[in-house]
Amino acid sequence: MQQQAINNATTGNLGVLQVIKHVLWSPVTGTQLVLANTVSVRIAAALMGVAFIFVTSFALAIISQMYVLSAKTIMFGVKIGLSFFLFLLMLSLVVFLVKKIFAVTTFKSDLMVGGLAGLALMVQTVLLLIVLLLFRDSLITMFVDGPVTFSPQVALLFFVIAYGGLYMLLLVQQSLSIAGVSPSRSWYLSPLVVAAAVFIARNVGEWMIAQEWVA
Repeated sequence: MQQQAINNATTGNLGVLQVIKHVLWSPVTGTQLVLANTVSVRIAAALMGVAFIFVTSFALAIISQMYVLSAKTIMFGVKIGLSFFLFLLMLSLVVFLVKKIFAVTTFKSDLMVGGLAGLALMVQTVLLLIVLLLFRDSLITMFVDGPVTFSPQVALLFFVIAYGGLYMLLLVQQSLSIAGVSPSRSWYLSPLVVAAAVFIARNVGEWMIAQEWVA
């Protein structure tokens, strides 16, 4: 029944508001619908760009609680945002490369994987900000002064992060399945794809952070 609804809906271009509505209101079938539909590359790029702004703003908000904002600290926050933006691009690229092995695809269509991951990252950032605002003093004291213990606040942070990670796995798995990759292969390949994107983005991000871009 759900699959029939998805097939009936994949007849035209989706706008950015429709993409957001489908994914937030129905994460599983909505994600399938968006991935199976025709979505503008500009929408995917816009979602990744806004995710970069969200992550950078969040990083700067955290940095401002520990250090005085300066050109160097602001650039540090921007580098963190760029690292996550790179992760979104790498996720799309690795998905594209895997699909090329097992199915037929184009990089333009696979950019939507990064776009939806960016949307999930935005939601995750907002949730993390809410958690940090609710438990600001205790979390800052714990992470700055230590020791870090498995308190309810830390458990809530872990849950929000893990929830976002699980959506990334679901996103990649559905993208591979829609392209014709067998369910068993897509199930085992999805964590490898996410891990590869994280590995590349992490290493490049560490290199960027180590560079002195501002005197």
